Amino acid sequence: MSDRVSAGRLNGVHAEVGTVFGPKAITREYVVVTGNDDQGVTVGYARRDDVDDAAIEAILERGPRSVTEVEMCIAYKVRERARLRALFGRTP
Repeated sequence: MSDRVSAGRLNGVHAEVGTVFGPKAITREYVVVTGNDDQGVTVGYARRDDVDDAAIEAILERGPRSVTEVEMCIAYKVRERARLRALFGRTP
């Protein structure tokens, strides 16, 4: 995600590169960690369409690292369950 538009830095915050924060209140863009050093992290922007089902499946596989990622995973699972119910019907 280092190709994202630079959003600046968050001093005193430490997270792995690729961790999704946000979304921003007005633009609804996600803030994504693009770098990490001793002082904090650099962040860039990602649009909602950058975070597709494949990206959320990758987050599920590695484990969510922020509240935003947990919320994205929950929403994905709800959609996936609804899709499977529509395909196979309810099971007892």
